[in-house]
Amino acid sequence: PNPKPQTPNPKPHFKIFPIFCGPQIISKKLKKLLSFILPTPEDFTMGNNANPSLPPEMRAARLLSPNEPLQLITTGVPTPREGEVLIRVRASHVSPLDLCHLEGSDLRNRDFPCFGGVEGAGEVISSGGGFLANRLVGKKVAFFVEGGGAWAEFVCSAAKNCLEIEKYEGFESASMGLIQPLTALMFLDLAKKIDTKAVVLSSAASSMARLAAKLFAESGLRVICVVKREEQKALLVNDDPAYIVLASLEENFDEKLADSAKVAGARLAFDAVGGEFPGLLVRLLPPKSTVHVYGTLNLSNCQLDSNKLLFNGSSVLGFHFGVEYENLSGFARLRLGWSVAKLRKKGIPDVKIRERYALDQINQAVEDYRTSMAQGKSVIIFE
Repeated sequence: PNPKPQTPNPKPHFKIFPIFCGPQIISKKLKKLLSFILPTPEDFTMGNNANPSLPPEMRAARLLSPNEPLQLITTGVPTPREGEVLIRVRASHVSPLDLCHLEGSDLRNRDFPCFGGVEGAGEVISSGGGFLANRLVGKKVAFFVEGGGAWAEFVCSAAKNCLEIEKYEGFESASMGLIQPLTALMFLDLAKKIDTKAVVLSSAASSMARLAAKLFAESGLRVICVVKREEQKALLVNDDPAYIVLASLEENFDEKLADSAKVAGARLAFDAVGGEFPGLLVRLLPPKSTVHVYGTLNLSNCQLDSNKLLFNGSSVLGFHFGVEYENLSGFARLRLGWSVAKLRKKGIPDVKIRERYALDQINQAVEDYRTSMAQGKSVIIFE
């Protein structure tokens, strides 16, 4: 008799995924989490490239040296390395971090000449290999590239620096919805680690500080908002009447800030101004306070009272988003990613767009944002 034909065993991943993700066994929410962790058949059949017909060249904005106009050049499309993805950029924007790069004040991971742009959104075209990178092929993502390159038609980004966005989300809002909420959530984690009942935020009228203030207030912390001008106070009061809002140019500002910090129990501050302001915060906040400097709107030197640092136990620390995010564990980044996704479903952050520009208008976009950043973002659109 003829031997009984043998049916080849199916590949393991075709068996494992339905077993663990059947709707009768686990909830929909857990199924979504497992779909992020466990491989699916599509992960192994889509290959590394979702669109092999890439153009040989692309346009990109390049910076030859600090404080020089950006040049629009034509160059080759980059090839992703292991753990990276190639993204077709659909939207980007100009941020304070971009201005630091263009001025040469932030040289971490950046040599000149270099490409401009830190954050954006687009479609993942191909993967350089690796589990996380392969899973993103064909997906819409928000991303950041610390070394720059978002002001280009294509860019390579580490898969861990990408966040998959919903199909219905627009690229414009997604391009501004990653670094800012990640930073605010990291601020909140720092606040939870120390004994403080309130937080001081400088440059509080910025969209970054307003988002952080919202998260602090929702967690039960009092928020002391410091703005520059009197007319900016109404914006914060409208966000939350419980905020304590002070203008640095108002009369007796130092006394008011010291009293407010003492009464509210503020032992933590986040400063985006730089210059002399961190030293002022150390002097006015209660003993054993910590000031995190995350911006340098004022490029003058910082002067600190050494007695406050030595005898009061106060401290001043730098907070660079790229450094802090790189030092996080994989689990911590995953947790923050889930938190950002939850915020985005609520429409947070809701960033105002001042003007939209084409890539060949990049220098105008930068200058307009530099002079009018309080009026909203300059967004670069890629056709």
